[in-house]
Amino acid sequence: MNLANKTALLTGPMDALLIGVGKALHEAGADILLGHLPSDEQAAIVAAGQIGARVIALTPDNPDSLALQIEAAGEIDICIIAPHSHLYKPFMEVTDAEWDTAISGNFEQALWLSQALARQWIKAGRGGRIIFLSSIAARLPLTHLSAPGTTLGALRALAKMAAVDLAPHDITVNVIELGWVDTPALPTEVRSHILDGTPTGRLIDPAEVGALCVFLASELASSITGETHTLDGGYSLTRSAGTEPLVRG
Repeated sequence: MNLANKTALLTGPMDALLIGVGKALHEAGADILLGHLPSDEQAAIVAAGQIGARVIALTPDNPDSLALQIEAAGEIDICIIAPHSHLYKPFMEVTDAEWDTAISGNFEQALWLSQALARQWIKAGRGGRIIFLSSIAARLPLTHLSAPGTTLGALRALAKMAAVDLAPHDITVNVIELGWVDTPALPTEVRSHILDGTPTGRLIDPAEVGALCVFLASELASSITGETHTLDGGYSLTRSAGTEPLVRG
């Protein structure tokens, strides 16, 4: 799959997942642009050095400023949007401020960025690809994940609605719901518990997420839109409460 002469904008936490996705897109031929929050500039510069990317500061919680920033960024063909909030906390302990942060970081910012890009693409008469990175918590009642699960569930619905309206403009909108990604930040005890509940017996490699993004961004996937693609090693097939490990026979 060839993404030569395409520019991909990646936004979200400047972590191992986004770097892995960026590497896959870059290896497929795309130029990479990392859109970071002003507070994440240094992390974005470090990540860009590992991918060979350019960086741009975005204010995704301000639709007016964001529209100007997207316009100034030049031609963008693909956008990968990762959630900012992964709060792990019992439902009754989540504060008003934490709900606001989750709603903004997981739903509103993705909404404003999608609208800004779609306006640019429609005005220019050219299509585009929007891919939301999400979590299986958007559809499974996993313990202590009420804030990310609820907000990413709303994002799932948004993707379907946007896909219908944007399809006539050759703009596709898809979601990748992830299980547990293998990153250095995952504690050892959590890793062991998750592995016991995953049929494949392993965590998700960021490169696997990148490969799926490459496919969805390619011409081969031009008729795939409004869909949710699960990448979790089978975790969601066997687990819902997230409290008891799967016993593999």
